[in-house]
Amino acid sequence: MRPLSFPVFLAVCILMAGCGNGHDQYSLERGFFAVQKKAQAIINNPEATPPAELKNVVDALTGFTKTDPGKKVAVDARFMIARLYLAKKEYTKVRETLAGVRSAYAKVGPVCAEAMFMDGLAWEDQGEWDRALTKYQEIMNRYPTTPRAIELPIYIAMHYKEKLKPDKMIEAFHAAEVYYAVLAEKYPRSQMGYKCRVMTAQVQAELKEWPDVIKTLETTIAEFKGNVPVVSIRLDIANIYGTKMNDKATARTLLQKIIDEDPKAPSANVARAMLDNLSKEKP
Repeated sequence: MRPLSFPVFLAVCILMAGCGNGHDQYSLERGFFAVQKKAQAIINNPEATPPAELKNVVDALTGFTKTDPGKKVAVDARFMIARLYLAKKEYTKVRETLAGVRSAYAKVGPVCAEAMFMDGLAWEDQGEWDRALTKYQEIMNRYPTTPRAIELPIYIAMHYKEKLKPDKMIEAFHAAEVYYAVLAEKYPRSQMGYKCRVMTAQVQAELKEWPDVIKTLETTIAEFKGNVPVVSIRLDIANIYGTKMNDKATARTLLQKIIDEDPKAPSANVARAMLDNLSKEKP
């Protein structure tokens, strides 16, 4: 299974970074970028990398970990070392490196969650899904509001989908719904609550529960109107009516309402294009 996109948590690390001397910071980042390119080349072709080359790159990255711990490159370097060892299937070193990350950043939840996730990826790479799953569930319990934890319920369900285990997949998707519902109730009218509503709709879409998707999106509009651009959600609802539920009349009504409310808005142009597509389709 391919890992999810590289973490949003790095934004937290950027906020942690000290101001410092601008020139020194630029030199530091430029030096790290050069080493990072060498590391990525090893990750892309680990079998062809001699041990000495791996050691040289790891040593260079280790130097960056000894800079101010709050600097972004210090965190990035630690994770890059773990990725190198993972590519080379040196699992003990992967876990030693990640344990160091969790020790150094014990109070930074998103960083700890990402370290645990990479530990889980290592278990997956070893064919130990149950041990990986234990790690993922621990992240969800200990760091429930981190970006990685929010992605994990669907990640777990998609694992079962890819492995052609439909019963496990459905069970995991329903567990994801419960997880998001609890968080949405705990953090109402917040960015976290909004994210959980969106993820709930994504789960329901995977299960093709289209009426439930619409209900969730309508609840989201009612709860967050005025705080988030709900017109994009309204477009999604119209699209579901038109393409998933074969209710083109309702879709047209919803799209026309968006156009009438603000004919010059970009959303009105999108709605017009969607109306045109509906007109071209057979009734």
